[in-house]
Amino acid sequence: MPKLLPITSSIILIALAGCSKPRDAEVAPAEASATPQPAFRQIDACSLVTSAEIESVQGEAVTGTTPSSGVLSGFPSTQCVFITVTPVNSVSLVITQTGAKADRSVRDFWKETFHRGEAPEKEAGEKKGGEEEEEKKSPPQQVSELGDEAFWMGTQISTALYVLRGDSYIRISLGGAGDHAAKLEKSRKLAEFALKRL
Repeated sequence: MPKLLPITSSIILIALAGCSKPRDAEVAPAEASATPQPAFRQIDACSLVTSAEIESVQGEAVTGTTPSSGVLSGFPSTQCVFITVTPVNSVSLVITQTGAKADRSVRDFWKETFHRGEAPEKEAGEKKGGEEEEEKKSPPQQVSELGDEAFWMGTQISTALYVLRGDSYIRISLGGAGDHAAKLEKSRKLAEFALKRL
């Protein structure tokens, strides 16, 4: 046993010497980072309104939710479909956010979408022949005192309320009977609930 101690000690010293860095090796200084970017937190659309809030607006209980996520116009988005007892009365809520590594912001997209101006009259006049075949889309209607800015869009088939808040926007679309004014009022109530959680 006494003879093994010097041999074992020698092996350990050789192993430790092989693991250490040479004394003349340069150590690169740690790069000073700029202001750290806050971590991107994708918001779950299903967390923005409750089943009770949907029921208070639609008059029917929510039987389930269908969440999904993806990319919408280059921005991270989540969607939640709140399924009601009568499926045609279900509600869809989408939140679209500026991502951590985005080349442009949701606000830029918003300006391009809602503030692009009207088409020149010449271009609009060229499409007269096909107007009867295509459903006529009305221009977005601005909705006051909701979020940073809000617009209502509707056709005979579907309607949606878009609400900008900070670097994200929500889109609320609900089914069921009712004219545009009634659907706008219901959508507005749901948007107010959602904005409290943004």
